[in-house]
Amino acid sequence: MAQGDIWLYIANQVVGTTSTTTWEPELVTPFGRKFIIGPVEFSRRERTANARLVVDIIDTKKVFTLSYTLIDGDDRTDMSGRTIIGLNSLLDLYDAQEVLTIIIEFGGTRGTETYDVIMQPINQERLLLREDGLWEGVSIELEEV
Repeated sequence: MAQGDIWLYIANQVVGTTSTTTWEPELVTPFGRKFIIGPVEFSRRERTANARLVVDIIDTKKVFTLSYTLIDGDDRTDMSGRTIIGLNSLLDLYDAQEVLTIIIEFGGTRGTETYDVIMQPINQERLLLREDGLWEGVSIELEEV
């Protein structure tokens, strides 16, 4: 793994088969990618009789957003021979309706972090009509379970 790499795969099924698809860790394309990590707070909020706000924070989870200005439909191979998945493979991961594992390689002292996530539906806009398509405005949201 290299610094900045993001990998996705079906949790608890690193190498296996779902229907006719073999699932292995997939390297998410870094080209044109913006990666955002944000918190989601689960809390209960109520006002007391004197209108004072009381907040009980139950838990905080992470939401990972991968935004692409442009993304290819098909998988590609980088210069080091690694397969980088395109939009079609990301849609396949969503269609599997399984818990996914995301591996993020930060590098340095932070190292590698791993989370189990659920992928939200993916919106996409087709930019070029060709066999695999070129897509823009793609945003992939992964919420920690």
